[in-house]
Amino acid sequence: MESNFILHYFLYYFLLSLNYKLIKLYRLLTLFYSFDGNYHTDEVHRFLSHSLLPTPYSLLPTPYSLLPTHS
Repeated sequence: MESNFILHYFLYYFLLSLNYKLIKLYRLLTLFYSFDGNYHTDEVHRFLSHSLLPTPYSLLPTPYSLLPTHS
């Protein structure tokens, strides 16, 4: 039963990450051309450097964040 829970956990995050990647790809493709057909490199660069959607991997704790901090 525990392995079933782990399988569902990873499957959920895999599908969630795939959903975020599809949303980012759609937003990136719609930023390439505006409705007048002009190419906007500054909007594409802004999209790539500052994405509004966090990936699910950024929500998960990393091994480095689980280490105790030395104060």
